[in-house]
Amino acid sequence: MHQEITHMDNSRSYDKVNSAIERFLQSGWSKEVEEAIINSYGQDIASQVKAVYRQAVDCPVDWSKESMDSALLILADFLKAEFPWLSKEARIRLNYCYIMTWK
Repeated sequence: MHQEITHMDNSRSYDKVNSAIERFLQSGWSKEVEEAIINSYGQDIASQVKAVYRQAVDCPVDWSKESMDSALLILADFLKAEFPWLSKEARIRLNYCYIMTWK
């Protein structure tokens, strides 16, 4: 089950989540990534980043019909629909995390 993203009703939270993704998500989620985000932005933002990350890497794809290239197009559409406020760089980071998760 996906964790719901809470307290994302203002651009300040969006900016912090984008910044945390851009600064700390390299290829996936780890305890070190989580701790770095908590130390820089606090537990609430870390939880929101983790929820966005989990939803991105769990983007529904039928791997019996899709290739990585087509799955990345599905992910791009998913991120635009679910998180239209994500920055271009944050989407790039999540895209790379998706590749590293499913390669």
